[in-house]
This record gives sequence, C-alpha cells and structure tokens, in this order.
Amino acid sequence: MLFGKNSSAGLLNIVTRRPELGEFGGFVKAELNLRDTTPDEGYGVILRGTVNAPLGDSAALRINTRYTHQDGIVKSIGTGLTDNKKEDWGIRAKLLVEPSDNLEIYLIGEYAETSGRFLDSYRLADPAGRVVDQINAAGITAGPENLFIAQNGDTFRNTQISSIQGTIAYTLPNDWQIINVTAYKNLKTNSNLDSDRTTGAYLDFNRIDSDFSQFSNELRLSIPDTNRVHGQLGLYYYQADETDDRALAGFQNLPVPVRSGFPFCINPPVVSPGGPPNCNVSNDFFIGRDTSTDFTVKSFAAFGQLNFDVTDALTLIAGARVTRDKIDITSVQQQLFNYFVPIADPGTFVEEASNTNFSYKLGAQFDVSDDVMLYGYYATGYKGPAFNDVFVSTVPNQVAPETAETFELGFKSSFADNLVTFNLSAFLTKYDDYQAQSFNVQFNTFLLQNAGSLESKGVEAQLTLRPAEGLTINANASILDSVYTEFLGAECYPAQPGCGPNNTFDASGQPLPASASFTSTIQAMYEFGVSEALDGFVSANWYHRSSLNFDVSNNPTTAIPTADYIGASVGVESESVRFSLFCRNCFNQVRPTGVTIWAGDAAQRGVSSTFQNWDLNSVRNWGASVRFNF
Repeated sequence: MLFGKNSSAGLLNIVTRRPELGEFGGFVKAELNLRDTTPDEGYGVILRGTVNAPLGDSAALRINTRYTHQDGIVKSIGTGLTDNKKEDWGIRAKLLVEPSDNLEIYLIGEYAETSGRFLDSYRLADPAGRVVDQINAAGITAGPENLFIAQNGDTFRNTQISSIQGTIAYTLPNDWQIINVTAYKNLKTNSNLDSDRTTGAYLDFNRIDSDFSQFSNELRLSIPDTNRVHGQLGLYYYQADETDDRALAGFQNLPVPVRSGFPFCINPPVVSPGGPPNCNVSNDFFIGRDTSTDFTVKSFAAFGQLNFDVTDALTLIAGARVTRDKIDITSVQQQLFNYFVPIADPGTFVEEASNTNFSYKLGAQFDVSDDVMLYGYYATGYKGPAFNDVFVSTVPNQVAPETAETFELGFKSSFADNLVTFNLSAFLTKYDDYQAQSFNVQFNTFLLQNAGSLESKGVEAQLTLRPAEGLTINANASILDSVYTEFLGAECYPAQPGCGPNNTFDASGQPLPASASFTSTIQAMYEFGVSEALDGFVSANWYHRSSLNFDVSNNPTTAIPTADYIGASVGVESESVRFSLFCRNCFNQVRPTGVTIWAGDAAQRGVSSTFQNWDLNSVRNWGASVRFNF
C-alpha cells in the first residue's frame, strides 16, 4: 500500500546503507567456496568492496563494488555451447548532500552485468518417452541426484542492468517532511536454451532478446510520530515498457538427411510435380513459433496510512489506496520463420486492458507493557490485469486483476531484560481471480491464468534466547496451508486420472505449487574472547522444509521430499579483520529448486519425463571468507 507499485500480498523492503557525512572508511571482503560433490568439483569466488568518503562537511559519497563467479552444479557432456556458470559484476554509487538542516538530496546510480546460466538435468526419463534414448546413449542415468546433462543446443544468458534514483526531502518547521523519489531502471537480456536438454534436435532454438525499462515518481508527505496522528500520504506514477523478441523452434529430432526434404513443403502452392525440392515455399523448422511483443504498463495511485495514538498504549491504524492500471500489448507472431507445425497463431494482435481498484487497511496496536505488544489488522490487496505474450485461439490471452483480503493477529514480546524475545502471528488470506502460472504442454511455455480463488492460512513464530553470556539462539517456524478453493480449467499432467476431454480438470482443493506446509530454522552462535584485541565465534544452523510439489496438478513426478540443510561456521574477528571457515548444506542433501515436465514427451507420448533446476545450496558448499575494515 505504501511502497509504490501495488502488490496483492505484501513485499520485502530492502534498504542499503547510506553515505555517512564526515566519515572516511570502508571494507574489502573475499569469499572462496567449493562444491566438492559436483562432477567438476566447482568453486565460487565473491569479491566485494565499499568505500565511504566525505565531500566537505555537507556531502558524502559511498561506492559499492562486487564481482562473483560461480561454477555450475551440473556437468555438460554434450556438444552444445554451454555457459554453465554465473558471473556477475556491478558498481553502485550513492551521493548524499545536505546543503541545509532541512534539505536532503540523495542520488543512487548503478550498473551491473551478469552472464551464464546454470544447466538443468533430467530427474526422470520415462521408458516410453522420446528422450530416454538420447539420455541413455550419453551414459546418463536420470534421477533425483543426477548432475549430468548432454545437449547439442546452445545454452547461455547475458543481462545488463542500469538504474538511477534521486530523492529530495524537505523538512518543514513542524517536522513534517515532503519527499519526492524519481527512479529509472533498464534491464536487457539475451539468452538461448536447449529446451529438450538432450543431444536430439527436438527444440534446440529458444532465443529471447528483451529490453525492459521502468520509470516511477513518488511524492510523499510524512507526518512524524511526535504527533498524535502520524503516517504517510502520497501520489505515485509508474510506467514500464518492454520489447521482447522470442523464437522457439526445432526439428523434432528428424535425421539431418531428412530435414531438407520432409516435411518442408507448404501448401498451397507447390510447383508440379510437387514435393521437395520443387517447393515454392519451404519450412525452416518442423515445429515452432516466433513473437515480437511490445508491452506498456501505466499505473497511477494515491495512497495513505495514518496512525492515531488514542492513548500511550493504543494506536488505531487506517490506510487506503486508489490504483488505476492500464496495460497495452502488441504482438506480431509467426513472421520470422515457417513451421510445419506452428504453435502460435500468425498475425498481429493488439489488445489493451485497464482497471481501477480501491484497497484499504484497518488495524490496531496495543502495548500491554513496555515488553509486550498486541496487534491485528484487516487489509485488502490488489494485483493489476495482465496478458500472456503468446496468442493462441484456444487459450485466453487476458488475465483479470487479482484481489486479496487478509486477516492477521499477533504479538511481539521481550522478557528478562531482552534475554528472551518471542513473536507469534496467525494469518488468513483469501484471493479472488488468483493469477496462477502453469506450464502448458501443448505450447511448451508457462502461461498465466486466473484461478477462481485461493486460500492461504498459517502461523509464524520467532524465538530468540540469550541463555548465557555470548550465546544467542534464534529459531523460526511457520505452518502454512495454501489451497485452491476454486480452480476450473487447470491443465492435467500426462495420464492423470479423471482428466477432462480438453486436458483440464477441477483443481479445487489442490495445494499451491512450491508451497511447503512447514518450514523452520534454528541457529546458535557463541561468541567468546580470545585476547584483548581478538574475539572468536562458532555457529551452527539447521533449515528444515517439508515436501512440496511444483505442479498445480500435484503430479507425483514433480514432487520433491523434505529438505534438511545443516550449516556451520567458525572464526575470529577484531576491529579491522574478520575471518571465518564455513559449510552450507554440510551433509550434502541434494535437492533441486524446481521440477518441470518435458513438454515433448508429454505431448507426443503422454508420459512425464522431468528435468530439475539447481542453485548453489542444492549441494554442499564449504569455504572461507575474510573481511578487512578500514
């Protein structure tokens, strides 16, 4: 409600450190991590540096730099060009100027480049499928811990990010503050993916070139909490423009000698006697689509939230937001190549949608004592209309706005002179026209569609203990129950019992994909003196997550079991140096971050062959880090 563009269920607000006036200092940090259980025994390097420099008495400059290299988890043994790593470098400069006691100017500029793409691997190759022969021929055994892939197509991704943001804050004599924030960001992406992830030439060409930019301006009036009524009022404007050029194409593993002759004639017309090579027009690929799409999103909003301190202990909270969204899309399809089997409708498609929404929040906060606070609120949320970027006559292209209403009750507390902190909350969120993403087998793409309704409820708890000098224990746990209460027209998985004739089913009662019913973390750290100038520390942590499924249909082949990651670190630090040894996922519990059906086997053979995605914590990491302060 108060952080710019609308979000139906909240957001994370990340604030980086501002420049400090009159202070010179900074740090350099280096980290080396090894993943000794991967086929290539991959490694990673992270380098970071920050310097804060005063510019006279009323200004300061802070510069952050970073460089990261991370080897991939999966080893490629195919012939395709694979950029199986991730490299990232960037620089951010922040300038703070305070020309007077009541005026502040804050500028942030950033540029970053990222290259590389972690490879996937096959989790299941169904014996009745088409990819199993290529996988077996490469000497790969598909499975939950398979970290090998063989593919003949190119896989890479390159991105460039640039942004600039300026904030002007003026404080009035009564300490009210007028703040204006203007920001611009641009993201360019160039990538390709071997979609079948095999040495077979099924769908080796999956190219994306995109250019996304956004501009926003926010004007706020901030009323300080020294007033009995305090809070924020504001106006907001947002515009995003995106151009996407995409092409997905392949030969369905036809042998090379056959591709030049079959089935590459387009009718009509053909030259007598017909057939290759006497075709007037020939196909470039057996199957595919190409799209060139322009998006424009504009959003206008007026928002505010005021807190009324009824007494020193009781505060009433009321907020509201009016949002006007407009979205335009123009898509030119099937104009770049000819396909024997097109998987999008040819032509130029122009559509637009708009919507106005009123959302609000009502709540209260009650301080039982200096150490215990109770709170509760009711709020509504909103996410604007959207479009899928692939136009096909059998799939609705426009996606209706999503709305939500949330109830939350909880308390925050600290006891025994802050030696014990305990927070507990319970919530219930109901969504209407929930914007659900699912993988469409027929068109080999993720599509957005509206589920009728979704209900998410749960309990979250946080506990911090300081039972002895130097010892801190943190524990968090959440119980979550998220289910579709109405979802007609969800796509079936291959051979799903009770699937309808149009390959859809009623998903009402199904859990939300990638939603674990229970997660918890516990961390203990002990800090102790080594000498007058040196302190030591040792810590251990345990993350637990229950089993989950990545498909709305609850396909048994896209489920993964529970995860239990154990981590630990030990080190020493002084005022100027901190050194540590660490391990993450110490016992190498191999878990992917996603599992997806391979559309070729699903569409052509009606079976569920699946591939899995990985990240750095999917396997054991261990290493060392050092930081120097100056």
